[in-house]
Amino acid sequence: MADLTGIAWCDSTINLWIGCTKVSPACDNCYAELLGRRFGVAWNATPKRTGEASWGKIAAYQRSAKRHLAKHGRPRRVFINSMSDFFDNQAEDAWRAAGCIEMERAPDVIFILVTKRPQNVWKMVPKHWLKEWPKHIWLLTTAENQEQYDRRVGHLLSIPGRPLAGISMEPMLEPIHPHRSISYSAHERAEWCAFNIKKPVDRDHVNELSWIIIGGESGRNARAMPTDDEIAAAIRLFRSGGRAVFVKQRSQKTHPHTFKQFEAFPKFMQIRSHP
Repeated sequence: MADLTGIAWCDSTINLWIGCTKVSPACDNCYAELLGRRFGVAWNATPKRTGEASWGKIAAYQRSAKRHLAKHGRPRRVFINSMSDFFDNQAEDAWRAAGCIEMERAPDVIFILVTKRPQNVWKMVPKHWLKEWPKHIWLLTTAENQEQYDRRVGHLLSIPGRPLAGISMEPMLEPIHPHRSISYSAHERAEWCAFNIKKPVDRDHVNELSWIIIGGESGRNARAMPTDDEIAAAIRLFRSGGRAVFVKQRSQKTHPHTFKQFEAFPKFMQIRSHP
């Protein structure tokens, strides 16, 4: 956990558990895996629940919410599980249920969940969230390339309750064209019907997104981002509908000394907006 964090798009992080299972190319150079070794946590194994010092931060941030609002003019933004995936199948259901309860009890704090498993969300949150999702809990899915965008965004936007939805293109590994339809499998449709959950037909869905985070990789094995022209095209497209765009950093592979220096970004990348 951290009251202050180097993750530019949030104020703080809280890890309710640590550890995850790799599922796609975005996981190849996972920074959390390296940090997890300090806590004795192995990746692709059972996650490790953190202690009350971490869990208690949710209630602590709620108690200090008025002070934070008075100082900053907005609620505190907290990234939940920066070193795991809240919707990883390997995490205990009881941990997830307890985490949801704690977040519900802190309505004056914004909690940000980023998952690579949006297909799991509707099965893993309280049922009343599927009728009206808590407005202070934002939900993003990672889309590092076109394949994962096409695979995940439809699931994200099909979650009942209409959570505030966004895309984390971090790391952005190739150009992404958002105007695509999503095709659901027969198994997925049958499962939704069995649970009496109404799902939309295949559609273009970019207009339903509220927030786009763009970032390059860091570390010794960092991979390159798309070209500046391709990134600029994506930013123009997402901003055209009024969506908030946040550019976190460039790739350390191509900009080893300035990849985090916002003032050194091209002008078109100097944008950091929140919903």
